[in-house]
Amino acid sequence: MEGLRKVVNSLGRIPEIRPDFKEIFSILKNQPSISEDQLSKRINEIDGLADFIINLSNNKYINKAGEITSICGALKFMGTPAIENLILFFMTKKLFPIKTESNRAFDSESFWKHCLGTSAAGMILAKRNNYPEPQRIFTYGLIHDIGISVLNYCEPEYLDRVITHIKNGLEMSDAEKAVLKGLNHELIGAWFCQKTGVNENIANVVQYHHTPFIPKGNADEHEILYLADLISSEYYYTLLGISQDQKFYDKFEPFNYATKKDVMEVSLMLPKEVEKLQKDFI
Repeated sequence: MEGLRKVVNSLGRIPEIRPDFKEIFSILKNQPSISEDQLSKRINEIDGLADFIINLSNNKYINKAGEITSICGALKFMGTPAIENLILFFMTKKLFPIKTESNRAFDSESFWKHCLGTSAAGMILAKRNNYPEPQRIFTYGLIHDIGISVLNYCEPEYLDRVITHIKNGLEMSDAEKAVLKGLNHELIGAWFCQKTGVNENIANVVQYHHTPFIPKGNADEHEILYLADLISSEYYYTLLGISQDQKFYDKFEPFNYATKKDVMEVSLMLPKEVEKLQKDFI
């Protein structure tokens, strides 16, 4: 229990969340009818945020036309939920900058490639199945492992022990049980989401991206992200140099948003898809 107590205590030492970010999240949560002009004004007041959102909204992977020039345009194209995800992603990277350190078991570049892989796989699955907001799924991929970023900041040695267990053959969930004694990155991420004041559906996506059938709402989103994360986790294991005797899709059961053929095809595509994205994110 000492490890659990230490991690829980260390979570209280995360950097203070800036009031301007909290205010935007509060507005998005409690004033859903706020006008685009009013929300744009708030976003433009945070240094660098508007440029980040506009640039990402014009990323050729998401928007082939690439003609967005304002936050209002980004809101119309991406949708407010996706913009909220991007604000959370932007804030998190500012709070918890991850640097590559050669003496660590945790490798930041591989981690970000996994997040981008989840975004890319989710986008592909969503488009193949005519999901109406594939860009929202893309942004969920960027933030789904936010708990890893928090754990890496608070207790990097614990995260290194988790990664070492994974490299020695344990599944992620078992490795976290062995080290964190009751916590996992999903719960840590959901706790952080609640601390920031983001909408509950974001906290749910973060908390249940490994257990998509528990939440009662937004079933399609949870299923797509779960599948995308599975596909990208296999890619992540390859980046870590972990050999896999059996591909997860060998025992895959079809879902609404993916057949076994879909999963196999997206798995093969993923390394090149991440290459297209990494220069803009890593």
